[in-house]
Amino acid sequence: STRCHQTFHSFMFPGHMHTQDTVIVTYPKSGTTWIQEIITLVLSKGDPTIAQTKPNWARAPWLEQYYAADVLKASSGPCIITTHLPYHLLAPALQHSKAKVIYVARNPKDVSVSYYHFHNMANFLPDPGTFSDFLNDFLKGAGKVGDWKNIFSEDQSRLVDDVYSSQMADSSLLFKWEWPEETLRSPGTINTPESHTV
Repeated sequence: STRCHQTFHSFMFPGHMHTQDTVIVTYPKSGTTWIQEIITLVLSKGDPTIAQTKPNWARAPWLEQYYAADVLKASSGPCIITTHLPYHLLAPALQHSKAKVIYVARNPKDVSVSYYHFHNMANFLPDPGTFSDFLNDFLKGAGKVGDWKNIFSEDQSRLVDDVYSSQMADSSLLFKWEWPEETLRSPGTINTPESHTV
């Protein structure tokens, strides 16, 4: 069957997605390639031929890429569609779809480290600077893809904050934005285990 397309916020989405279609949604460096490989093998009932002979971008095209519409149009069977689009853009476009949506989340500490190293090796991304600068930008949502929490719904974002707060409640480790204001203005610090920061 042929596929038509719908445009939403300047992104072209495959219209009338089939029940067999699978949409993979991730923030960068969260296991996207792993899940693309796993879904490819599930759909091929474990036969590795497609995974070994067809490039990843052709069997699980990125919705944000210019070639996605052509790849999807040429497809006749169940499609795997991949995206890093945030929740606020994706949810309305998929609201009436019967496609399966797989959201992959990864510990943000691991994401930030992996993304930092990816920025260092990928020449199409800006120089990340020091890890400290990169982490500050990452936590502020100032990165190229934006705030990692904005890929979540508001409820999911609150849950991340709640879990973080509860897990860190007994920790002496403080991030700079958690320091009391008078500590930030202090001319000197004493180097104790309690004063170590990330």
